Amino acid sequence: MKCSECGAEVGADDNFCGECGAKLISEVEAKSEISSEKAETSLGLSENIEGLLCYSFTWITGIIFLLVEKKSKFVRFHAIQSIVTFFLLSIPVGLWEQLLDNDFYFYEEDFASFVLLNQHPLIPMYVLLEEPYTFGVLYLSFLSFFLWIFLMYGAYRGKKYKLPIVGGLAEKYS
Repeated sequence: MKCSECGAEVGADDNFCGECGAKLISEVEAKSEISSEKAETSLGLSENIEGLLCYSFTWITGIIFLLVEKKSKFVRFHAIQSIVTFFLLSIPVGLWEQLLDNDFYFYEEDFASFVLLNQHPLIPMYVLLEEPYTFGVLYLSFLSFFLWIFLMYGAYRGKKYKLPIVGGLAEKYS
C-alpha cells in the first residue's frame, strides 16, 4: 500500500504515513467517502436537507420543492409524497371539524379555508382545548403529527420511506 500524499510504501496496518505523517485512508473508507458526497440539487443544499424541508409545512412546501427542484429525484419523491399524503389527511380533518362546528351543516367556504389554512399537523390539536369531545379530529391530528415527524426524520437520514399507495405514486412521478 502507498501513501496518497507522498507515495511512500506503508504497511497495511498503519494509520499514518511514516514519511510525511499523513493520515492513511483504507480502500473501504475511500469508497464510502466517494459515495457519501453530496448529490447535486437545484438549490445547492444537500438532498437530505431539501427532503426534510419538503415536509416542513406539509403539502405547501411539497409544492414549492416540486416546482423548484429539477435535478434530484430524491427531493422530488419527498415533495410528491408530502403533497399527496398531507393533502389527503387534511380533508377528513377538515370535514370532521366542519361537521362539528356547524351542527352538521356543510359550508364549502369554511371547509376550503380549513383545508388550506389549517393543514399543518400541529394546528388541529387546538381542538382538544376548545372541544374535548372531538376524538376523531384529535386522532387524525396525532396521526398526522407522528407521520410528519417520521417522514422528516427519514428524509433527513437520506431514506425513502414509501408509504402505501402514496409512495408508489411518488416514486412513479418523481
